[in-house]
Amino acid sequence: HKALNIFKSEKKLQGQAMIYTNLSYIHYAQNEYSESLKYANKCIEIDKKIKDEKGLSYPMSTIVDVYIAQKNYDKALPIQIQTLRINQKYKNITETIGSYLRMGKIYSLMGNYELANKYIDSSLTITDNAIPEINYYKSKSELYES
Repeated sequence: HKALNIFKSEKKLQGQAMIYTNLSYIHYAQNEYSESLKYANKCIEIDKKIKDEKGLSYPMSTIVDVYIAQKNYDKALPIQIQTLRINQKYKNITETIGSYLRMGKIYSLMGNYELANKYIDSSLTITDNAIPEINYYKSKSELYES
């Protein structure tokens, strides 16, 4: 964690938050969920301290992914709703689309296919050719496989 140590020594909180977000995602990808949550929460602490509301959406999304992987949908849902609101507020189109898709996935896994369909459809509505439509169709196919 050489980069993290440099940011710490220079007291650059934004850089530390970025490293913690990356570490959180790396541990999530390796199925090391407790470590992932630890680093995501460190990032959230820093983002709140430096009042970087927009930055909160990244570690929060990883937390949601961890809870989905753990089948803890009741914990994932309120965090994902908050993440969606942050992404909408800051007009982060790519992350907003991802938030809608993640909402669709959570509702699908909870068995609420009507809401799942609504959120997945919303992702396509706002895509506006910003990203390929493949994510929409992948999520739709997963919905119907459930």
